[in-house]
Amino acid sequence: MRRKWLQQARRLVAIAILTTVLAGGPHTAPTAYGQAATMDVCGVDAAGATINIEEPGAAGWANEQEKLNDMTDAKRYVFRVKEKGTAFVYVGDQWYNLNLGIFSVKDKKVACWTVDGRGASTQSERRDLQFVRPDERAIDVTPGEYMVTVRAGDAMGFDASRAFTVRIAITPGLCNLQPANEPTEYEGMTKKPDNPDKFQVGVSISPGEAERGPFALMSFNAYVSPPYTDLFDFTWELDGKVVPNEIGPTILKPYADLPKTPLGVHTLKLTVKGAREYKDPTESQYNFTPFNGESRTVNCQFRGQS
Repeated sequence: MRRKWLQQARRLVAIAILTTVLAGGPHTAPTAYGQAATMDVCGVDAAGATINIEEPGAAGWANEQEKLNDMTDAKRYVFRVKEKGTAFVYVGDQWYNLNLGIFSVKDKKVACWTVDGRGASTQSERRDLQFVRPDERAIDVTPGEYMVTVRAGDAMGFDASRAFTVRIAITPGLCNLQPANEPTEYEGMTKKPDNPDKFQVGVSISPGEAERGPFALMSFNAYVSPPYTDLFDFTWELDGKVVPNEIGPTILKPYADLPKTPLGVHTLKLTVKGAREYKDPTESQYNFTPFNGESRTVNCQFRGQS
């Protein structure tokens, strides 16, 4: 009886400690995240050391040299969201299968998926882009803290010397992503569609309509996934007029400079042209130019001053 009581007491203490840790955030407790008493996120013990990437923003946080030390190793990335938007979790250059998870500290929601390292497969997409075509998930996020976990999916092809890429970016929400993402079995999470173009394009606009006062600076940002914006030229049109001298992925416009329209509704058109060749790091026969040198367009509407 005494042993049973002690076990129950330890369990209650563990839950109390975990609750305190989750309330404190990554700065006060960088090595303990998890859900309920199991502290498990998609097969990863969340009580281990975390990599705090703060608030990654639209430019994103990325590391191309992530590694797992062995089959039992796991990576835990913690980030914060200040405003409602979309978080993009990108995993590329994977030479072996990886299991990934996303955990919302606030809502206690967990989503899990597998990224197949298809480099050695007979149905490989190797050389299609970055050795193996990278994988990405888009998550609807609200203010709060989130954890991304990464571990080896199985022993097949595992090689601790091989690095993989992780990138996490947060946008204010995308206007008209083309082609659109597809829903998954997890609420609020989408995945990339089968896409012969290889790239998706979209636009994010900030600040939100409620914050577009007379002194606000409007930011229009091209979203390209995978995020190789250096391969493209961008043409921007506002209300039917080309914005001169702008071929980059971001343009800035003072809110006060927007022309008045009868209903305060403006049109934005982004044309993304494949302008430079993707060069395979080892074999030139796999080089290609996005969209075969052609263009794709995205059209959006937003409300400004009336």
